[in-house]
Amino acid sequence: MHSWRRAICCYIWVFCLLLMVAAPALARTSATLGQKAVGQPCGSLENSSDFDTLVQCTSSAAGTSGVKQTAPVILGTVTAPPYAAVACDSSKAGMLQWTGTAFQGCNGSTWLTLGGGATNTASNPFSFIDRTGVPFDTTIISNAITLGGFSGQLFAVCNPSCTGMYRNGIAVGMSANFSAGDTIAIELTSASTGLTATTASVTLGTTTSATWTVTTNPNACLGTPAIGTRCDDGTIYIGISPDGGEKLFAAPCRGGEVWNGTSCNGTSLRMQWNDGTNPDTVATGFTSQITGQANTAGLAARGFSPSPAPYQAAQFCATLVVGGHDDWYLPSRNEAEVLRVANGFGDIYLSWGNNGIWWTSTETAANTAWYMGEYAGSHSKSNFNLVWCVRRVSS
Repeated sequence: MHSWRRAICCYIWVFCLLLMVAAPALARTSATLGQKAVGQPCGSLENSSDFDTLVQCTSSAAGTSGVKQTAPVILGTVTAPPYAAVACDSSKAGMLQWTGTAFQGCNGSTWLTLGGGATNTASNPFSFIDRTGVPFDTTIISNAITLGGFSGQLFAVCNPSCTGMYRNGIAVGMSANFSAGDTIAIELTSASTGLTATTASVTLGTTTSATWTVTTNPNACLGTPAIGTRCDDGTIYIGISPDGGEKLFAAPCRGGEVWNGTSCNGTSLRMQWNDGTNPDTVATGFTSQITGQANTAGLAARGFSPSPAPYQAAQFCATLVVGGHDDWYLPSRNEAEVLRVANGFGDIYLSWGNNGIWWTSTETAANTAWYMGEYAGSHSKSNFNLVWCVRRVSS
């Protein structure tokens, strides 16, 4: 009898000991389950909470597996636009979050400001005044519109081609909250071609503005412009090239000067036809008085060393990028004559004499090349003259 009692007591004692040993492990297992991260696999009952986040399992049927996802409450501050820790979609409808200034709720597709925010998610319809005749590749800012039709704040987002927004005249980037009574303006970059429209709009709450249209100037050099016409890209139409009968354009300014949209600024560069290393002995063979493009390509192909480049004037034009073009070249003797005849318009008029002559790409002898000024002449290749680049365009 005593043996039976002793056996029962022993079993109870062992069970209690096992329970004491297993309890911490069970507690750790429970805690681990309760702290599973978002995105980890889970069972239907494995919902949990952390100090700032509620997590639930996407599975709702017993015995089935799912994935941990954020439960529909976020406590804390979301400080970065568009003030959304997660995308607002149908699975997050009802989720709340704090932006640092207001609460927002997900309506199944959009974050809406709550609790002191807008009581109406739609503003009055609004539109911006279309613009025409704007310059190429330029940031254009719309007129400002005063917002109304709601109370509190609504969230605004730039739509495609809109490059920024302004709230009460201050740039606020691609998205921001607006209050009734604020003004809103948007910006875009105009097209790089003439008579081309660019459109943009902005969505405020559930209201999207009318489409804003901005159209560039017609290209002043389309068709047959007058000689001396300043084109939209700053280049100047000077006439017809003797090389192929194509339209000939001069760079906006002489080498070293910069076109600021109104005038040429800076100091003109003076360069040698070559660097003077062998000014009297090297004949290049580029003697054509017609095809400056071929002359320049041939001279540039002879390389950039020794430094400075042995054919400085030609190399300068061959590597010039201005007005959005990189096909400039040093004009031939006859193309420079076209430039001479056209010269005299506006702010780029040259005062003749030795100070107003520039190189052509036409060699006259081993030690000389053509220059152009009030008249054409020949200079030692080691002389320092101005450089004025040209380009040809098919009509």
